[in-house]
Amino acid sequence: MRNKVEGVRGESLAAGYLTGEGYKILETNCKLMGIEVDIIAESPDGCVCFIEVKTRESYNYGTSVEAVTPAKLKRYRQFINLYAQVKHLYNRDMRIDVIAVTGEEIEHLTDVY
Repeated sequence: MRNKVEGVRGESLAAGYLTGEGYKILETNCKLMGIEVDIIAESPDGCVCFIEVKTRESYNYGTSVEAVTPAKLKRYRQFINLYAQVKHLYNRDMRIDVIAVTGEEIEHLTDVY
């Protein structure tokens, strides 16, 4: 239960951060074919970003970014292919981002794949 609450807090902080940086939030917790993406947003330059949010209370067990595995990135790529077809996102730039929330610190890594 505590991890769920911490995850929701992290996603809320990430969405606020993105909005403050000029991103438009398109969807949150979007699911397709059993795959969930935390945040889908449009960057200020028009790129559609599929964002994994990782939240940790501290650095005691490593960084949040270290929790984004190759398997998770593979699922995100599968999701993007499906999402692009469903939403007819032809000729749009798309990327995978990671937002790591550790305590109150936010780190945004763009185009991680």
